[in-house]
Amino acid sequence: MKAPKYFNKSQTEEFNKIVKMLKNAGLFSEKYRHGIESLAYNYNQFKDAIIEINRKNEKEQGSGYKQIFESGAENISVEMSIKRDAEKSIYPLLRQFGLDPKSEKDIKSIIEDGSEDAFENFSKLKKIGSN
Repeated sequence: MKAPKYFNKSQTEEFNKIVKMLKNAGLFSEKYRHGIESLAYNYNQFKDAIIEINRKNEKEQGSGYKQIFESGAENISVEMSIKRDAEKSIYPLLRQFGLDPKSEKDIKSIIEDGSEDAFENFSKLKKIGSN
């Protein structure tokens, strides 16, 4: 599976890493392209936001976390918002693919129960991901 043409170099690298990881874990299927794309894209956004937060904090400690407006009002930085939103998308996708400890255990139990494909019984996986 190739990364989408609209991905930049960094997003393509993340996409390829995720595909390789899923293949090595025996969890890869072409039909999960959209989920893989979303995971790669959001992880890339998460990573880029952290890089920018760290860059700003090196210049002035704390400046990567908040922005101060001319009025004196403060709010979280754009990078913190991007990081937060990316995390909200990443965690459910990690659970879907069994890439966190609890869902990995649950998916292994489904496979051990005789399923040939970890995603064969989507209703079970949906229950796993909602915990």
